[in-house]
Amino acid sequence: MLDSVLRVFGKDFDVEGFLKQYPLSIPAEPYSKGEPDLLGNPNIDSGFDALVSEQIEPEDNLAHVRVFLESSTEAFEALKTMGMTCIIDIGCTVDAQEQCAQSINIPVDIMALCCKLNISIEFSAYSSVAAI
Repeated sequence: MLDSVLRVFGKDFDVEGFLKQYPLSIPAEPYSKGEPDLLGNPNIDSGFDALVSEQIEPEDNLAHVRVFLESSTEAFEALKTMGMTCIIDIGCTVDAQEQCAQSINIPVDIMALCCKLNISIEFSAYSSVAAI
């Protein structure tokens, strides 16, 4: 399973104002500076996370990411102007019993679009429940 999550954050980010001005095609989960994070530590920034795609096949997942980025360029241009940090976090489930993890090819056009819109790409690996 592959999940692609958009993470946007910054020190003085008016998340609610941004999401009102630039409504996204996917639900966003906002958080505020100073509020406790998942581990109970205070957030040092304000921001939001939004699930862009949840697919089994990498090609399908990345196709959803491409469509989302292409349909949201105005919002990302605004975020770039505001100096916010934008990350597409591609997370995969890894079975500890397998000798090799799956390879994921990020097409050049997606990397170019991320570069143009000032979006970093991050990879996260999570152990499958069966492997724990």
